[in-house]
Amino acid sequence: MTWWIELLRLAAQLVGAIVVAKLAVRWALDRFKSEKLWERQATALVDVVTAMGAMERVTSRWLDDFYSEDGSTTEEYKQQLRQLHRDAQLKLQEVSAAARLILPRDIADHIRQTDGELESHNECPNYDEALGLDLRVLRASSDALIKMGRRLFDADLDGPPDPIRHPWAFYQYRNAIRLSYADKQ
Repeated sequence: MTWWIELLRLAAQLVGAIVVAKLAVRWALDRFKSEKLWERQATALVDVVTAMGAMERVTSRWLDDFYSEDGSTTEEYKQQLRQLHRDAQLKLQEVSAAARLILPRDIADHIRQTDGELESHNECPNYDEALGLDLRVLRASSDALIKMGRRLFDADLDGPPDPIRHPWAFYQYRNAIRLSYADKQ
C-alpha cells in the first residue's frame, strides 16, 4: 500500500517539474522575443534617422552650392550631388518601408507623412524652394523621430534626478530601473 503513495508522490513531483519547466521556458521565450523586438525597433529607427541625416546633409550642401556666388561648382560636382541625393532618397525609402512594419503606429505614421511631404516637393516648379522645403521637413522630422524614439525606449539621457533636491523623482527613477529588470507580464 505504501508503494502507491510513493508512486503518487513521484507522479506529483514529475507533474510539478514539467509545469515549472514549461512556465520557465515560456517566460524566457517571451522575454527573448520582447528584447529582440526592441532591438529591431531600435535598429529600424536608427536606420531611418541616419538616412534622413544623410539626405539632409546632401540637400544642405546642394542648397549651399545653389546659392554660392562664385559659380565654382562644376557640372561633374553637380552630377555627383544629384547621385548622392538620389542614393540618400532611395536609402530613406528602403529603410522607412521596413521601419513602418516594425515600429509603433504613431512613429510609422510620422515616417509615412514625411515620405509624402518629400514626394510632394518633387512637383514644386521652383528648384531652390523644393530643396529648402525638403531641408525643413527633414530637420523637423529627424528631431521629432529622435524625441519619439527616446520616449519609446525610455531613454533618459539627462541622467537621474538629484536625490537631495528631488527625492521623490529620484525614488521614481530608481523604481523604474528596478522594474525594468523584472519580468513584465
